[in-house]
Amino acid sequence: MKQVFRMIVCVLGLVWSVMALVGVVLALLLMVVGETIRGRVFALTALLLCPSLFMIWFSWFLAPIGRRKWQRIAGVLFASGLVLTVFSIVIAPPGRSSENAAIQSVYNEGTSYKKWSIANLVPEVDQIKLGSYLIPLVDPFMDTAQAKRVRQAFLNVYGPMRKDINFKRLGSVLDSVYLEVLLGIRGSGHLYVYIPETEDNTPLPVMLFLHGSMGNFKGALWIWKQFADEYGFAIVAPTFGAGNWDEKGGPEAISAARQYCVDDSRMDGNNIYLAGLSNGGLGVGKAGAASPEAYRGLIFISAVTDKSTVGSETFLDTWARRPVLVLHGEKDQRVPIAHAWNNLRKLYDRSDYVTTKRYERKDHFLFFSSRSLILDDIAAWMGR
Repeated sequence: MKQVFRMIVCVLGLVWSVMALVGVVLALLLMVVGETIRGRVFALTALLLCPSLFMIWFSWFLAPIGRRKWQRIAGVLFASGLVLTVFSIVIAPPGRSSENAAIQSVYNEGTSYKKWSIANLVPEVDQIKLGSYLIPLVDPFMDTAQAKRVRQAFLNVYGPMRKDINFKRLGSVLDSVYLEVLLGIRGSGHLYVYIPETEDNTPLPVMLFLHGSMGNFKGALWIWKQFADEYGFAIVAPTFGAGNWDEKGGPEAISAARQYCVDDSRMDGNNIYLAGLSNGGLGVGKAGAASPEAYRGLIFISAVTDKSTVGSETFLDTWARRPVLVLHGEKDQRVPIAHAWNNLRKLYDRSDYVTTKRYERKDHFLFFSSRSLILDDIAAWMGR
């Protein structure tokens, strides 16, 4: 029995060793490329904890000679790592802005901010920057050159955003992406809400924005903030895990976000535009078909669409007579422009209310790389 137990522990230890090695490599990369002090503090924490746990296992099962020495070293590293872990949690964002701030993070009943999650121990900008170096290793649609362009586009957004104390205090909700990808747990019930100050109490029109498969980035909200401030809009951006809006719970999350707009007296519940980026387009199509009367117009940005939804008679009967905007980059390999054009062909043929805009030399990330151009085109479309 002891031999079996020892073998099981050895196997588990080997598995942990591989995981610890991966953790060390990622921590070293974060230490090198990180944008923030908090990100580097977490990297140092991982560099202390991962080797220490490996050393504890190694000293007990593989190093009978010098065991106490290994254990002392492991103990010092582990204790130091715990201290830094506590420190990282203490300095993590509180998850809420000041009470009267224009930007708020709203959690419905049953959901809450997770200050202790990696998504909040590591600032969002560091998560994105680190990911931009790793994605080309696993993504056939992203080479190193494109990753560099995308990385710079995001940094151009997050640079000024990091100077806004209320955006910093919100923390991040990217943990919902990690939970869905790793454990299949799809989180919802959270909203980012931005309502700019106005001179009177007139309810503002609303942009209800559905994020894509990479999660509900604060950077996207920062871009919409520019639109809200210039054109007098409220922005509501619900979170739905990894952005699979067409799956179970997605339509309900959109409906709940819309109801939030209707119930808030600062927003005009009869003047809501529904916009979707990338996978968010699936949600726009579903919600547009299910509740067409709820939205003033639909906006598809580099969007994935479901032909059976946007080509259905239910969708066409309503949206052939209502405004729809389609924005897409001609160099989009992730969601080729032919996808959007082909899936919406029936709507184009039947409607005079569809506006399309093709962007030369722009890829799937044009919302971040050409944000001012996109916002100006949306505003011009609304004006028409």
